[in-house]
Amino acid sequence: MKKTFLYWLWGFFYLLCAFISNVQSPTEAQSAALTCLSIFFFIPPGILLFDALKKKEEKTLSLLRRLSILSLTLTAAALMANIAAVNAGDTWGTVLHQVLIFASVPMVCSQHYVLSMFLWGCLLFATMPKLWQKK
Repeated sequence: MKKTFLYWLWGFFYLLCAFISNVQSPTEAQSAALTCLSIFFFIPPGILLFDALKKKEEKTLSLLRRLSILSLTLTAAALMANIAAVNAGDTWGTVLHQVLIFASVPMVCSQHYVLSMFLWGCLLFATMPKLWQKK
């Protein structure tokens, strides 16, 4: 597969997960579908990662690493802001929740916060092949 297609597919999954994150009280079937969609979100970067490791493409690994760090950092900041603004009112709560949705895709979509952060962390550490080389 071409890298350009994988980046476009990943962007499509990003937008889809971000917009579907606003589903209120999903049924069990919808919840399962949202979790599957959240896992599918990580397929394009996984293919990019595998290909970059095989071809030793530092540029792609660096991009995936930076995106992972950005997502994890923004997620942590948005979660802390949401907790800190607990008494700020409904408007601030809505705004901060939307920031959390777009900063931490697909975390809110899956409704399993740990799963998304774990997969972002796996993507991050997999981009550092020098960490798991034997010395």
